[in-house]
Amino acid sequence: MKLSKRDIVFHRRLSSVLIGFIVGLITILIANFMIDWFVYGVSKFLTGNPNYVTAIDAPYSYLGAFVYIILTIFSFAFIYQHLWHYYANLIVTDKWFLASGTRTLIIAKEDISIIGIVSWKERKKGKTLGFALAFWKPLVSLETKEGECYYLRTSNAEHLKEDLEKWLAE
Repeated sequence: MKLSKRDIVFHRRLSSVLIGFIVGLITILIANFMIDWFVYGVSKFLTGNPNYVTAIDAPYSYLGAFVYIILTIFSFAFIYQHLWHYYANLIVTDKWFLASGTRTLIIAKEDISIIGIVSWKERKKGKTLGFALAFWKPLVSLETKEGECYYLRTSNAEHLKEDLEKWLAE
């Protein structure tokens, strides 16, 4: 599937930028904590001294710092991908409904059966797409023909519902 800007019917933000920043910051802290314990455990297991990596002399300390940075980046990417179900953007094209973030959800236009608005308490059986500080606001319910139900978090649920209904009618 190829997508260009001219194919986009409309675009909405599902999560606030502040929440995205907080999710990223928490992930960095978790990744850094995990790598510190990993380096501690490996150093203690291999050398018997848990502080061996930090006590390496100057010629090899640069290599250790470089490996530490690379491990932190890979652990951040792994944790960010597998820990969070974070959807930031909603992109609607002529044929597809796309939600993107740490994962991508793609639903064909003809697979969508029901669009409605539900209160935020009714999201127990489905999946909520998007994080927001105002979690109590109503959600847009999107049900597929296979019976899967997704809930879209947005600042104005009524406007998104109207836009999606107009898109389905085209």
